[in-house]
Amino acid sequence: MPRHMIEGDAAGGSLGGTYPNPTGGGGSGSPGGSTTQVQFNDAGSFGGDAGLVYDKTTDTLTAGNLTLTNALPLTQGGTGATSASAARTALGLGSLATQSGTFSGTSSGTNTGDQTITLTGDVTGSGTGSFAATLANSGVSANTYGSSTQVPVFAVDAKGRITSVTNTTITGGSGSVSPDTTYGYSAPLVDFAAGVDGYLQNMMSERQFFLAYPRGNQMNTIGLEAATYGTYTFVNTNVSTEGPSINMTQSSAGGVTGLGCNFTSFVAGSSALLWTGYEFKSGAFYPDASYNEAGASTGTRIFVGMTSNTSPTTQGNSDTPTGSFAMFRRNHTNGGAQDTNWQFMTRDGTTQNTTDTGMAFAVSKFYKFYIRIAPGGSTIYWRIENVTDSTSANGTTTTNLPAATTPLCPSSAIYTVNATARAFRFKTTQVISGV
Repeated sequence: MPRHMIEGDAAGGSLGGTYPNPTGGGGSGSPGGSTTQVQFNDAGSFGGDAGLVYDKTTDTLTAGNLTLTNALPLTQGGTGATSASAARTALGLGSLATQSGTFSGTSSGTNTGDQTITLTGDVTGSGTGSFAATLANSGVSANTYGSSTQVPVFAVDAKGRITSVTNTTITGGSGSVSPDTTYGYSAPLVDFAAGVDGYLQNMMSERQFFLAYPRGNQMNTIGLEAATYGTYTFVNTNVSTEGPSINMTQSSAGGVTGLGCNFTSFVAGSSALLWTGYEFKSGAFYPDASYNEAGASTGTRIFVGMTSNTSPTTQGNSDTPTGSFAMFRRNHTNGGAQDTNWQFMTRDGTTQNTTDTGMAFAVSKFYKFYIRIAPGGSTIYWRIENVTDSTSANGTTTTNLPAATTPLCPSSAIYTVNATARAFRFKTTQVISGV
């Protein structure tokens, strides 16, 4: 006899069998959508959507395009806002359109070109995506620095940039090299105090050389045969730092005193050979106050250098003497030249050229004189030094030079126009070829 269930009884037994047209809430009995999709009421039937899935392995519910009707509080992991824009505002990030500020930390990725980047400091530039940058100038002018006689000196900052550069002249080391290379001299001549032995060390047998120096009451010479004029006495007094000298005097009108030579030998030459070209060096002290003219037919002519005139009288009897020469002069005669400064003069056998050296002539001063022309050269370099006052002047000339094949000899003398005794103290004269 069938038993009827009473409310509250426990269910039991088999529910197998066929039931006609069962009904209940929830629609169709088959799940909607695909596996893992959460089921929902879709117009009375089970429905599923790829935007709402549950992974039972990881216990993760994933929802796409989720819109909150009400705000999710911060206490429950939310932002307290119902939209992304409101959430950014709530978090203090600003809107997407007006986002600004300074990034701190590290990041990676690619600037898509929608942000402007500005560079400042030593490298400047601004732009989006790729843009050109400019390296700031360091303050140094674009140029080529250094030369055969100068080296560049650089200043470098802590970033390795050159901030300044200057050229510095290369100078030689210790020792006696005269004259220096700043006006064309390259080969050394021994200084006056070094003596004969030191001078000869700079020579080779192929070169021509000449040396005149004081020795007691006479003048000694090496090389060319020299000639002396006037009267002379040995002076063992340091009129300068150069040691003793010979006091050479002339008191006759139209007479000379000093150094000449008996024949000529030195030539500029037309090619670079050891016996062509020459370097001349001489020194003298001028103590008298009577060199200047003092009326009609008075005065003196002082000359030092290389000449084709073997006789100093021929060289000194005129402001424009004959012959060929490259010499320093200081003339002061009545009716003639009255030089305030030392002059440098050249003559090619026909025409004379005279240049003011800018070096004042003064009595009781010791002077050094230098003249050089390179083997086969066409430029004469000259230099004059006032040793007493530590001043100097130098220059070059290419005008009216003695012909390349015209032989010259050294000379250092005074021509006195009137019969008044004039003197100078001769220190030394030296010449060497091939330098």
